[in-house]
Amino acid sequence: MYLQRINLSIVAIVVAEYSKTIYANLNMSYLELWERLIMNKYRNKKVVVDNILFDSKKEANYYTKLKILRDAGKISGLRLQEKFILQPSFKLNGKTYRAITYVADFVYKDDKGMHVVDTKGYRTQVYKIKKKLFVKRFGIEIEEI
Repeated sequence: MYLQRINLSIVAIVVAEYSKTIYANLNMSYLELWERLIMNKYRNKKVVVDNILFDSKKEANYYTKLKILRDAGKISGLRLQEKFILQPSFKLNGKTYRAITYVADFVYKDDKGMHVVDTKGYRTQVYKIKKKLFVKRFGIEIEEI
C-alpha cells in the first residue's frame, strides 16, 4: 500500500508538470485536463494536435483527415466533442434526474448531409444504449471509425 502511494505520487507529479505545458493552450479547466490525462481506462495514448488533446491516436488521425477535407472545401461545419441531449433532465417526486447526453467525437456536413462520428476502440454497453437513443431521437446513424 505504501509503495502504491509513492508510485501514484510520482505519477501525479509527472502528469502535473506535463499538463502545465499544454494547459495554457487548451480550452478546459485544470481538473478536466487532469481527468483526461489520468482517467484513461482503455489505455489509449493521448495525443495533442493543433493544441487539442485527443483521447487516442486514432481520434487525432481522423481529425487530421477531416481538417484536410475541410481545407479542401469538401466538408464544412467541423465541430469536435459536440454534446447531444438524448433525454432532458426532469423532476419526479421532488427528485431531480440528470439529463442523458452523448458526446460525439466529430460532427460535420458534406453534400450528403450531417455526419456524426465516433472513433471507437471498444463499444461499451452504455455506448450501445446511447447510440440507439441517439438514432431514435435524431434520426441519424452514428458513424464508427
